[in-house]
Amino acid sequence: MVEKARAIAEAAARQNPDDFRFTGRIAILSRDYGAILRRTDPRRALRMFDEALAYIRATPNARSRREMAGLLANSSYALRDLGQVDEALARIDEALALLRETGQPLAEVEHTVRALADHYLATGHTHGAVDLLEQLRAGLERWNLNLMGDLRDAAAVSRTWDALERAYAADGQGQRARAYRRQRRELWNAWAVRQPRNAFVLRQREDAR
Repeated sequence: MVEKARAIAEAAARQNPDDFRFTGRIAILSRDYGAILRRTDPRRALRMFDEALAYIRATPNARSRREMAGLLANSSYALRDLGQVDEALARIDEALALLRETGQPLAEVEHTVRALADHYLATGHTHGAVDLLEQLRAGLERWNLNLMGDLRDAAAVSRTWDALERAYAADGQGQRARAYRRQRRELWNAWAVRQPRNAFVLRQREDAR
């Protein structure tokens, strides 16, 4: 289904190469599907990311740079799985540079910073991952996010806590890791009381147990 939708968007983009409606659609589909595909077929996922990047570079604007940053960050995982560690880091650096230039939304910054932290973890730099994620957590707090009023805010903070749990565990700091898991569990338990039939909330609560 996703590949069919992507093929339709690509056909439209070939006829309208300057139209972000189509190139942006390709970027979103490739980013999300590629993130799943790279776990089983990183080479195919990388090809999908690279094809989408070629389309999106043809329509330069603030929105396209945001999608480009997401594609670059996601492609770093596939590159690392394929042993191209230096290129993976270079793409994350490019993504961060794009976000700095355009002042993109917090969600994109959060995603890309976590990609860098995952790179640090995968390459054995656990202290660097912890420090980076703690900076991200502090930055999120300064935004005065509404954890119990906005599900998007709750999800962003929860993802950061989850990353911190993994980073502290890898760094041998089990107590700190468990503290962040407890915070996630308490957050999603509270949301489950408010939205007991929300499938996303229930998945998050289950994952935090």
